[in-house]
Amino acid sequence: MANGAIATNKAAHSTATGHSMTASLSQRLSVLPTKTTQTLQLKRPIHDRQPSGSTMRKVLHVGPCNAPGGMATVMKTLAEHPPDGWEAELLPTYSSGGVWSKWKAYRSARRLLKRRLAKPSSVDVVHFHVASDWSWHRKERLIGLVQDLEGSVVVHLHSGAFETWIGSRPRIQHRFRRLTARPRTALVVLNDHWREKMSPYTDRIQSINNPLPPTIHLSQSKRDSNHLLLLGRADPVKGHAFAESLVTLLRKTRPDLHLSMTGRTHSDVEGVKALGWVEVSEKQLLLNTASVLLVPSTYEGQPMVALEALASGCPVVLSSHVPLPPKAALIAQHNDMNDWLICVNTALDHPMDGSFLRSSLDGHGIETVQESWSLIYTDVGKRDNNAS
Repeated sequence: MANGAIATNKAAHSTATGHSMTASLSQRLSVLPTKTTQTLQLKRPIHDRQPSGSTMRKVLHVGPCNAPGGMATVMKTLAEHPPDGWEAELLPTYSSGGVWSKWKAYRSARRLLKRRLAKPSSVDVVHFHVASDWSWHRKERLIGLVQDLEGSVVVHLHSGAFETWIGSRPRIQHRFRRLTARPRTALVVLNDHWREKMSPYTDRIQSINNPLPPTIHLSQSKRDSNHLLLLGRADPVKGHAFAESLVTLLRKTRPDLHLSMTGRTHSDVEGVKALGWVEVSEKQLLLNTASVLLVPSTYEGQPMVALEALASGCPVVLSSHVPLPPKAALIAQHNDMNDWLICVNTALDHPMDGSFLRSSLDGHGIETVQESWSLIYTDVGKRDNNAS
């Protein structure tokens, strides 16, 4: 997806009683330029999908939907499967380039957001997907833009590092409290663990699980008995170096064992294949045939790759730093090599039944998640300064 393009999608759901952005929002934005911009359409343009006077409500997802990784998977799944009575769009904010490229991506997103909101009854809720650090700094400005125009906002925190990052930054804590306390604003995290962790900074917080993409099915393929897998970006927090050391030790008793890992493009470790970044179809093939998925991360919010693996019937060994892990995953103490050796050997010697692994994902089904978001979207427009 090209930077600066808005992609549109719609679910074939029942129509619910609609509402539009406040008159003041569209009026105040009407003075903005309306220069035509190119759009990338996932299906049909919005004006072709609904008859005049449609009561379908609209949510705009803003974030790195054009990036590799789990946050983009969540964004696309939510956009492709909005709640009943809603349709959804994606506005990308990601650039893989340097500082200047990222700044241009931010400016483009800001410009398109203004133009999108300028259209009467165009957007009912703007749903921001946020990690931490610079992701927060960029989104904070966009969130403030919508709030200043009396729009309804959802701030959706994805990062497992956000609580640690904000904890040592009093000025950011103050701005965060002020922003999330504003009217027509909802704050959402990935589970009750993160809700508790973030409670010192705000009491207006709710939790909703990441959705499992409906396109992922239980694999019927025969699994390789000696194939470990790590799926993640090339970032030290994902544990690539630890996984390389782990497979080196495992190969002393399992010489045919090998590790495939994404993110990195090169490895000098024997038995390790660095794949760089892979297409969705290749990722699914790996999940369908690997013996065990490794998630040795230092930080994780709620790793989508673990959910996708279990749904595919692939056993998972997770770092103990992953909060509230799926009940079917094996948990190894973070960076404890002996414990990881025990857990991975157990997973290889006693593979779990794929149907059991998939059934462990209660609460991540798309219907359950849709219902939760429907309540959030409907409620956020009713909030005032005294809402909790």
